[in-house]
Amino acid sequence: MKDTSDNIKKATPTPTPKPTPSPISQTQNVDTNTNTNIDTENTDNSNDEPKLLFKFYDSTPSRPTPPFSSFPNSDVPPSSFPSNSWQSDVVYLNHFIQESLQLIDRTLKGLGQEYNNTNLFKLTKLPPPTYSKLSHSNLPSTPLTTSTTSFTTLSTRLLHSLLTRSPLKITLTGHSSAAGHGNTFSQQSQSQACSILKPLFKLLNVDVECYNLSMGSFGTIQGSMAGEGVYGVSDIVLWDSMMTEDYPLLKEKDRVEPEFFKQGLVELFWTGFGRSHLGLFQEGCHGRWNLCEGLGEGPNDSTVFNARLEDLEVTKSIEEGMKMPKVVRFANCDDDINLKEECKRVKCEGVCWLDRDDGIFPAMKQREEPRGCVSWHPGWRYHKYRGRVLAYYVLMALRNGLEIWQTQTNQGDIPLDGKHWHLTPIYESFKSAPRSTSLCERTVWSIFDYPDESLYKGSRGSQRICKMRRHGITEYTPTRGESIGDRLVNVQKPKRKKELYEGPDEFVMDSNIVEVGDVDVVSLASGYDGIGRGGSGVGGKIRSSESRRLEQSTPEPPPESESNLPTVESLGWTYLRERVGPCDGSTSSTCNRDTDYECVLYGIHDGQGGFIATGPTEPLEIDLGEVVGGFLSIGGGSLPGDHILLGEIVEKSSNSVVGSRKIKYHHDADKNLDSSNDLPLSEDNDDRNLRGRELQRPNPNLRYPQLKVWNDPDAKDGEYIFRFSVLETTSEFRLNHVYWTIGEIE
Repeated sequence: MKDTSDNIKKATPTPTPKPTPSPISQTQNVDTNTNTNIDTENTDNSNDEPKLLFKFYDSTPSRPTPPFSSFPNSDVPPSSFPSNSWQSDVVYLNHFIQESLQLIDRTLKGLGQEYNNTNLFKLTKLPPPTYSKLSHSNLPSTPLTTSTTSFTTLSTRLLHSLLTRSPLKITLTGHSSAAGHGNTFSQQSQSQACSILKPLFKLLNVDVECYNLSMGSFGTIQGSMAGEGVYGVSDIVLWDSMMTEDYPLLKEKDRVEPEFFKQGLVELFWTGFGRSHLGLFQEGCHGRWNLCEGLGEGPNDSTVFNARLEDLEVTKSIEEGMKMPKVVRFANCDDDINLKEECKRVKCEGVCWLDRDDGIFPAMKQREEPRGCVSWHPGWRYHKYRGRVLAYYVLMALRNGLEIWQTQTNQGDIPLDGKHWHLTPIYESFKSAPRSTSLCERTVWSIFDYPDESLYKGSRGSQRICKMRRHGITEYTPTRGESIGDRLVNVQKPKRKKELYEGPDEFVMDSNIVEVGDVDVVSLASGYDGIGRGGSGVGGKIRSSESRRLEQSTPEPPPESESNLPTVESLGWTYLRERVGPCDGSTSSTCNRDTDYECVLYGIHDGQGGFIATGPTEPLEIDLGEVVGGFLSIGGGSLPGDHILLGEIVEKSSNSVVGSRKIKYHHDADKNLDSSNDLPLSEDNDDRNLRGRELQRPNPNLRYPQLKVWNDPDAKDGEYIFRFSVLETTSEFRLNHVYWTIGEIE
């Protein structure tokens, strides 16, 4: 194993701020021009204790909680706040808002200093009519472009979190590049954004969690079909998936309709996510800007992210690169062949294992570095820059909200009027906005290859996909919801390995180490002086009570109540879980610390599990809970061959089969798909035998066909069991996803 001493350093974590009972200025206005630059030149502060700059504290020992649960979306009217709540205390508000604004200003300026280039952090706000007509030719060169109303809406969301102290959740979706393949999980962009946002919002009494729910070889459609079952509920959603969602439909003729992305792909995406602020990474469109044109306004409040690798300072020589800020050196390199090789060498800089002080070792020999550091996967410097741009945008919107709050407080608007922070009006506008399903229907047909026009054509079909709320479960990771295995009722729950160790790692990657004398933005966001001391607030020393020696990862025993049930294997199935651990995509969780894995420190949550059949099986029974609308489909993976599957829908109250469908299809080596359905449930599909479209190039989704099982608009709403078995297969079939409808879109 190579010497990793240059790649890894022991972490010097930034201490958690403690309340300091020092006087606070009574000044209510914040001077945004105050010089908050960090002077690190000719100063060795590596052994000094960080200086606490955030001085706010509440001297009142306890305060009443407003009746948030009594109002929709916690939108408490001003008259219902207790008189001694902090939201009603003018002294508290003056000090809190002032200190918060200064904290944000220090952090925002620190971002520009970290890169020695403030132009890397710019935001363009356009009037709604101009924003709605963006194209590749008139896109501003700034890393961020949004509309004035979208920016205000995001500020409203953030103010809501401050006043209610409700968690803020930010989710990234996309493909392998977005997931961070080739880098470790601590290096990917969401970790880099959250390393700033988490400590800063914590000082403001708001918990932030950043999720990376990207999946290699996939995009966002499989997840959005599952509604909140995979992606959960988020305040901000980021879409970066054009590399794997480059579908044939998008290339019809010379130009697709400008509204396609907005009303087609995004419409399906939005019905899965719900009412979130949408961030679109423009570089994911690979120059096909017409796909991203016409985002417009209305419910789809959105932002275009255009943070590009080529915007970083060009490195022209190795000698020059060593003098550049660490976060940009060798990221954007000149064409010199020797320099290119050096830039390639230091692109990812991940490691798979570092010997620990507690004596824990994995059983499998470890690679020197993670797999996946290929040309189409960006390195850690680009991930860091994108994460920093996201943090900058959130903080700019937060600052805007705080300035509004400060102005209203100075005018005696205490507690703050609901028009500045209530979410219900935003959600109502989403519900009342006109919707066109025609492009959503075409999207369904293009992407999923359902062999049934009723799913995408006409009112009965529209109700199935584009006008219904959906729920889903999967064995893929990351997911914020339940797995298929969690809902099995006729077999023991699949056994899962334990992780090799628990708790935080005792080191941080070189990419997260702040060199002595450099600006430490994490320190600034944590309320401290921002002077680099050779450590980072990202990592932490492992606590012995949180770890234990495990010679190998051992399965968790099933609950005793299941001991008499058959195993999955006894029914002819094989259970595959590619990742060990929680693997929910959050930056605070761990994933795949598996003693039998070749890169324990990789940590990327992306894995493709499932229930595998290589021959006939007995049925698996899956508890769906409430089904509204009579629709169910499955996502399956298969090797080329012939497959015959049987799905049955069982009403729980009567234990009777109310619908069944035999699914036959042939999957050839070129990824073309022939499909037919026997035993139709209703006349709309009677005697259909539709051939899957022949594609000019393999569509990645055809490796994972989406197959309809139940489509009965007249079915009674209620609780159901899904019974699924493989009758015949000449190769292998894998059950990955199950989707069903749970009601009309609100």
